[in-house]
Amino acid sequence: MDHDTPEKRLAKILHAHGLTLNEVKACGGGCISGGYIVTTTEGEYFIKTNSSSFLRNFEAEKASLEALASVGAMVCPSPLYCGVLDDDAYLLMTVLPHLSSACGKGEFGAKLAEFHIRGERSERIFGFPTQTFCGATPLDNTETDDPWPRWFAKHRIGDILQQIEKGTDKFLLERILPNGVCIADIEKAVEALLNIYAPDVRPSLLHGDLWGGNAGISNRRPCFFDPGCYYGDAEVDVATTQLFGGFPSNLLTEYSKVRKLSPNYEEKEALYNLYHILNHALMFGGGYCSEARAMIKKILEKARMQHK
Repeated sequence: MDHDTPEKRLAKILHAHGLTLNEVKACGGGCISGGYIVTTTEGEYFIKTNSSSFLRNFEAEKASLEALASVGAMVCPSPLYCGVLDDDAYLLMTVLPHLSSACGKGEFGAKLAEFHIRGERSERIFGFPTQTFCGATPLDNTETDDPWPRWFAKHRIGDILQQIEKGTDKFLLERILPNGVCIADIEKAVEALLNIYAPDVRPSLLHGDLWGGNAGISNRRPCFFDPGCYYGDAEVDVATTQLFGGFPSNLLTEYSKVRKLSPNYEEKEALYNLYHILNHALMFGGGYCSEARAMIKKILEKARMQHK
């Protein structure tokens, strides 16, 4: 990256697309890329920047935002341009007007349910046409017609555990796995339980990283952003809303009025949220390792009891 100020670098990017920069406002909250609201001769836009190696992440986010927009129901930014200028990768998109981090009351759950209904795929194919990311973590979106329990166990739980194993902290996986347990054991247990709890899932488009920091209200309408899309069980998104807070306490009730939750939703929630706890262990380590270890122990025990 060159030694120009952020304002000069942003001005160059905007100029490449026929826009003249008037004002820049840095946005806090992002821990991966720089985010700015820019005022130009043609109005306001939102732009993310990072090093040039981050281009594939922005291309993936652009593809995800386009997929979300094609479904409708929920408001999301419209991606405009994605590329590299000098040493800066960037993603330019529309601004969500009057954005509030408060997700409202009942409407968010109802609109999320509507989004999942509209986003159903007719064919039983899970995954996504391109690689996407959950934060900075690449998602294995291999599209297959494997049953959902096998797909999730392999391409989410197995894959994130393998990324942990291959990561820079050579002892991270050791702090996560219970004694005598290997990655294949966990995959097998997750698949076995999902065969019971989710045997007949119809693929829906998922936001893929629906924690409170990636959602809000724009012009009084529920919105989301920073997606890592793929097709899977709609209740993966629902489970994520319950993991870190930030959503209305009645979200499950209001969601279920539009799209009924499965009878085994609570059992599935722990399995689906294991992925996100493992991803946080990969990114941040610390207490997420012991939390993941405890979750894995419970999953293995439950699978063992079901096998009896």
